[in-house]
Amino acid sequence: MKKWKLLYFVSFAFIIFLSTLLNPPDYVKLADKENYKTKNNFTVIKSESDPIFIDSDDDFSLAYNFPGSGTKEDPYLISNRTIITTSDYGIYIFNVSKFFKIQNNIIKSSKYSIYIESIANNSGTILNNSCENNAIAGIFIKNSKNIVISNNSCNFNYEGISVIDCYNITSSFNNCSFNSYGIKYNNSPFSIIESNFCDNNSIFGIDCRYGNKSLLLNNQMNNNAFGLRIEESANCNVASNSINSSTRAGALISKSYYCEFTYNNFTDNIEYGLIFSNSKMNKIHRNNFINNSKEQSSQAFEDDTNIWYDIVAYKGNFWSDYKGKGNYTIGGPTLNSDPYPILNPTLVYHDNIKIYSNSQFYKKYLFPGSGTKEDPFIIEDIFIYTNFGIGIYIGGVNASFIIRNCIIYSREYGIYINKASSSNNEIINNTCRTQNQYGIFIENSVNTIVVNNTCSNQNQYSIYLYYSGHSFISNNTCSNSKIGIQLYYSGNTRIDNNLCISNEVGISLYVSKNCTIENNNCSYNSFSGIYISTTRQLFSVPAIIINNFIYNNSYFGIYLFEVDGSFIANNSIILNGMIGIYLIFSKYCIITYNNFINNLGYGLSLIDVEKTKIHHNNFFQNNINGTSQAFDDGCNNEWYDKEQRIGNFWSDLKDDFYEISGNANEIDKYPVKKPFLPPYNIEPISLLPNDKLNTNEIIVFFIEIFTLIAIPSFIFLFNKRIIRGK
Repeated sequence: MKKWKLLYFVSFAFIIFLSTLLNPPDYVKLADKENYKTKNNFTVIKSESDPIFIDSDDDFSLAYNFPGSGTKEDPYLISNRTIITTSDYGIYIFNVSKFFKIQNNIIKSSKYSIYIESIANNSGTILNNSCENNAIAGIFIKNSKNIVISNNSCNFNYEGISVIDCYNITSSFNNCSFNSYGIKYNNSPFSIIESNFCDNNSIFGIDCRYGNKSLLLNNQMNNNAFGLRIEESANCNVASNSINSSTRAGALISKSYYCEFTYNNFTDNIEYGLIFSNSKMNKIHRNNFINNSKEQSSQAFEDDTNIWYDIVAYKGNFWSDYKGKGNYTIGGPTLNSDPYPILNPTLVYHDNIKIYSNSQFYKKYLFPGSGTKEDPFIIEDIFIYTNFGIGIYIGGVNASFIIRNCIIYSREYGIYINKASSSNNEIINNTCRTQNQYGIFIENSVNTIVVNNTCSNQNQYSIYLYYSGHSFISNNTCSNSKIGIQLYYSGNTRIDNNLCISNEVGISLYVSKNCTIENNNCSYNSFSGIYISTTRQLFSVPAIIINNFIYNNSYFGIYLFEVDGSFIANNSIILNGMIGIYLIFSKYCIITYNNFINNLGYGLSLIDVEKTKIHHNNFFQNNINGTSQAFDDGCNNEWYDKEQRIGNFWSDLKDDFYEISGNANEIDKYPVKKPFLPPYNIEPISLLPNDKLNTNEIIVFFIEIFTLIAIPSFIFLFNKRIIRGK
């Protein structure tokens, strides 16, 4: 009986372990709670006439005894005070590293209600304060990063909110009216100006100068001289703003390039709705221009050439004075036009879309189509701005659908596809930006096409496929996220022509077999350009990695773990911070026709690698302080083509052979003296003995796991028996 109990115990533990290993828990949670506040709510319970001056961390506790400990979780709290003073500053904070929050105060001073300069990254939050009637600014931020300014009332100042020489400052849900400048950002890139009210300001409602890659979203700018100015800025995104009844022009864009203007309303502005001065290559589409510049022949003006339509969807803007035929002419010397004006005002959703059955595509949302392969449901040309967790959710359907030409701003997921069983679903030409998690998330849905989307500035993943193989991911822009493109148990997927830059990892695959990664740009990532791994000793994940540009990643160009049978060819692996290609625990790979150039460490490093062939590669100036440009700590690898007797080009070659560093003591017997030049005739091949899993390795794996569980169990029960004296 005891033997049976022991057997049950060991078997049960073994099954639990395997189920955990092979079926990881689904950690994806839906988050549909609205978290934003939109109204000021002051509860002042203490009156303090004296201003607050803080210029060291100790002042928070020693000079003022503010509650809190100064950590991110427990910031010092300056709250519920009325400060009315003739001093220059109501609250002055300079050069501190502690976390703090300024909340629920009424502050009036001679020049600045709140003045903050040179504080630590992400340490300050300014929430729900009244900062009015100051000679200079209600809230002033200088030389700081990642500060949040939300739900404040900054009226009757010269500048409502002023931000100078900062990075990634968020201003949201503030009321900045009856100033000269409502919100003014100067030399502060990567900032977010969102959902503010900036009305009745005598110069600009919102003014953004030298603010590259900033986001201006869903703001109201009414009855200002100019609603908006953007000057000397590039790659900004201006979406879903209402700019109305300006006494001059609605928006003035000066010396700015590659910005995009979508789903904005320009209405009843005395001069032009939108003016471009010395600005070019900006994209303007799906905006509404209604009754602007009534004395002019056009509602917009430019003196250099911009693009007035979506170059993929061929859709322009709505013009209230459009006659219904031909192009709409843009005012100015360029004689440019909107060649695809739309006949009805563009539609903006301020709620999310949720579809749980085939019938809801039409019955709930009236999306056209029948759901067949030939006639899929189409969700297109929609702007979604929502505080809910998901922009578009489609789950549990077997109808075919296309999501295209949408712009989505949400908190957790831009587009979330779950258990869509049709093999004809497409996600094309969308812009997805979330605050926390995923641009596009696809779960348990195979054969999905994800093409030409922009998914940037996610805290986690731009595009994530979870148990969703046999898909196609192409021509997407995935930047400024943790991981650009992530595949998790999503094999047989093709990833090509994507721009994956300025993430932690450009493209990452985990237990995703037989994928092709081709023609991608994976550069400027803080860890690696491409990263592929699997569960050690379970099975390998062969991949085809060809024609990629891997440049200036902080650690590794390409990091590969357990990728037996992979084919790695014609990649340019340049100027990476540690190693060009780092290959670990792999065998039967082919590495050929790659360019390893100026990598700080080894161009190629092999750790526990076997039976891999390395030939026809160019090694230029890698590991310049070392004795070799490559490292081999494996066995039975060949650094040349045996049949052709051709090895690799080494820029530091001194003999008739080239020594490879490492315990393998390998050499390139046939190095060449001139670099290999394109074009290359490359056909992916596999050195694997067969395409099946190595049966012996699986048996060894299960024996090891069984041993790890069984032996401790026997020892435990045996000791227990001895202790009991049985």
